[in-house]
Amino acid sequence: MDGNRYPQAPRKLHTPTVDGQGYMLFPDVKKVGDEYFLTLSMEPKESELARLAPEHWEPVKLSAYYTAVEAAA
Repeated sequence: MDGNRYPQAPRKLHTPTVDGQGYMLFPDVKKVGDEYFLTLSMEPKESELARLAPEHWEPVKLSAYYTAVEAAA
């Protein structure tokens, strides 16, 4: 994948909290072995997950990411 552009992965996602305050959600793409993982600084809302092009991204548990990291080491 070229440079810092990945299919439908925004640079920042805005996640408002229940009390109306806002937090910025920072995405990062990491290559582990032959796979790419989109990591997020906090859990996004369902509406934001829908923006991540399901044909390119599949949600996985954090344990799957760490298993891949350990296997690649």
